[in-house]
Amino acid sequence: MAEPERGENIIYENVPFERRWMRFERSMWLVLSLSLLAASFGVFGRGAHARQTQRSAPLTVEYDSVVRSRTQTPIVVKVDGSATQAGHVRLLLSGALLGKARLLDIVPKPASEEVFEQGVALTFKTLPGKPASMTLVQKVEGGMGRVQSHLGVDHGSSPLTLNQLILP
Repeated sequence: MAEPERGENIIYENVPFERRWMRFERSMWLVLSLSLLAASFGVFGRGAHARQTQRSAPLTVEYDSVVRSRTQTPIVVKVDGSATQAGHVRLLLSGALLGKARLLDIVPKPASEEVFEQGVALTFKTLPGKPASMTLVQKVEGGMGRVQSHLGVDHGSSPLTLNQLILP
């Protein structure tokens, strides 16, 4: 190979390396795009599709299906007027809400709390025949994986099952 003259730029091309680099770069763009898409669907926590709503007359529950360990997430419970005829409603809780998670706050405060073999019963005062709404603020203490909680009202309807995925 001849010596380059003074002032002449020396550029060596390494075509195989450039092809490998372009493949790597495209794959990283794909990984980044898929990560952003997954995040928008709530795979890593809060996202457009991470919030779930379950209904079973007279109960409607809104909760996050993907939660982070050691964070607070609200569970909104709405009860139809048919369950509040007596001026109160009794909410039954069991499963992960009382195991891996704990309730930090309940709004409004229950009139009474009762512990039984499978869980806890919370009694709330309501206006007779009017819909009621309660917010349970849960904090997942630790661990990873899928957990189930059960929420129902006392007057014989089937309880709702809340499936949640705990991420670190």
